[in-house]
Amino acid sequence: MKGPADGIPRIRPATAPVGRQTERALLMEALARLKGGVPGIVFISGDPGVGKTFLVQHISEMARQMGCTYGAGKFWPYSHNKPFAALFGSLREAAGGGDGASAPLSFQSDPGPKHGDFFPENPSGGPGPSGEDSPDMATGKLQLAVKSAVLRLARPEHPLVLFLDDLQWADRSTLFCLADLASDRDIPHLLVLGAFRSQELAEDHPLLEARARMLEKGARITQIILPRLSFPETLKLVSDISSVPESQVLPLAESVYTHTGGNPLFIHQYLLAGEEKETLSRNPRTGAWALASLTDPEREPSLAAYLEEKILKLPERSRAALLSCSCAGPNFPLSTAARLLSVSKAQVEKDLEPAVEKGLLRRDVRATGGGSAFYAFSHDRVLQVAHGLLDPSLARSGHLLLATDLDHRLSG
Repeated sequence: MKGPADGIPRIRPATAPVGRQTERALLMEALARLKGGVPGIVFISGDPGVGKTFLVQHISEMARQMGCTYGAGKFWPYSHNKPFAALFGSLREAAGGGDGASAPLSFQSDPGPKHGDFFPENPSGGPGPSGEDSPDMATGKLQLAVKSAVLRLARPEHPLVLFLDDLQWADRSTLFCLADLASDRDIPHLLVLGAFRSQELAEDHPLLEARARMLEKGARITQIILPRLSFPETLKLVSDISSVPESQVLPLAESVYTHTGGNPLFIHQYLLAGEEKETLSRNPRTGAWALASLTDPEREPSLAAYLEEKILKLPERSRAALLSCSCAGPNFPLSTAARLLSVSKAQVEKDLEPAVEKGLLRRDVRATGGGSAFYAFSHDRVLQVAHGLLDPSLARSGHLLLATDLDHRLSG
């Protein structure tokens, strides 16, 4: 690939949400009400990749600057047998116990010794150590534990903001617990932000029933529907992520908008594909950049197809490592990857480096755990596509290994 010295734009992540002024204003109004002692819940819906999570992450920084306590949790399609896991993850992060938004489900049920007084030892909804609790009794205890934790964290001087992502995969117990929290007059310093994919909600989805329950109890609900970007907004985003003035990326933005329909994640991946395939070209007379089509214009573009192609083009060892690590959830420590792959940590870093370079994974070093390395899938669609490509037998063995490790941690 040509280097930066050749003058070709280098694609990078967006620095801030583009074209979301109305939605940001609604979220800021909800934060202002919260600071005044008025609780509420904000639902944010839209297509996959439209920027729901990115928008909330941007707002979370403002919430912290306003003195709010913030925590995030995320649901996954395989989490229905883990009631309250995402909710406890968000509370754990708010209490200072780590990132609950993307911690693997396999480890979300372990509250850790520092914060064990906030959370029960068994957030799976099953019976306690005595084996005597019925499922209903266990759920009731969990709901009381949630309310207790929220009351301790949501204070007038530091209101609590909880973000729960991908509510379309949430379990019924968690959703009804949220409905009760959002309408509880004893908790005036709580704001819940919930994101979901509206097209994945069936008519009988429990989220709709939970929302009706909130309305009956008088909860203040704000609904935000996040649309795809318009062409002018796409032009701004292309300019931002390519670091090239808008006047020089107009033809490029036109091509991108035609093939992506204004989906921000799709836009980023499409430009990355153009960068990798070296199909970006510059008009020597006008200085404007353009991109040769990467798809058949008669075919509907598919983000999943782009990501699948990208994963399959990785070197064999890197591809196998990436697929196996999808068993660990949205993010995972280096040590977990080494266990899954049965190789050294140094070999894991070497194997996963191509996936990092292609923007499929992010790597960071956290202050906790002695500065240990963590990896995170760049988006949940990347994780879903990777897990879908993994051989089912390897997926079963990977999940079994993680479950066995968790069992040893809890019993030890």
